[in-house]
Amino acid sequence: MAAEDLVSAESHTPTDNLNDNSGDNSTDQAALTEATVQLKDALARFFALVEPMRVNLWDRSGLTMGQLRLLFAIRDEAGASTGEIGHAIGLGGSSLTGLVDRVAALGFVRREPDAQDRRVTRLSLTEAGATLLAEFESERDADFAAILAQLAPDDRRDLARLFSAFVDAAQRLADERLADERLANERLTDERDANPAPPADATRRPGEATRGG
Repeated sequence: MAAEDLVSAESHTPTDNLNDNSGDNSTDQAALTEATVQLKDALARFFALVEPMRVNLWDRSGLTMGQLRLLFAIRDEAGASTGEIGHAIGLGGSSLTGLVDRVAALGFVRREPDAQDRRVTRLSLTEAGATLLAEFESERDADFAAILAQLAPDDRRDLARLFSAFVDAAQRLADERLADERLANERLTDERDANPAPPADATRRPGEATRGG
């Protein structure tokens, strides 16, 4: 090995390697940060462009956003009970009952008692309800197709692959949070069962008269 090569080799110590890697890591992190900002900006712009299209379809359908969400949930969970549909859209009680009443009065939803338990009501779309959603989706799909038509085939495939991965990641996070929430609720229930509140009489001092007694 030539002297100058030896000097060069000896001067490139492991510490230099660490410094080089540190620089690479900093560059990679900066690139990831920039990519994250670009993605957030792109998603914000996308939703800002698409939302007016959705609102326009909702307006022309004559239904509110909540009513359309209800119809889609009933379609996706055909024959589900009122409670199951309420869980799917995050509603319950009088709010859910009123929403179902309104779309049923418009002729879009059919209510039928459960065959085994008459106390349970099953929901399904009428022909009019199914037709309305089909027309809604047809217009929405046409807008979506017009957007995708402006992309090259390879870009479409990349978008489908990457956005599917993005949605899968979001679903995993949502599932984890739901599992954590259920676990916390179970722990709270266990704690309450293990340490029940004392009866009202147990907290009364000896000789203390009951109210109104």
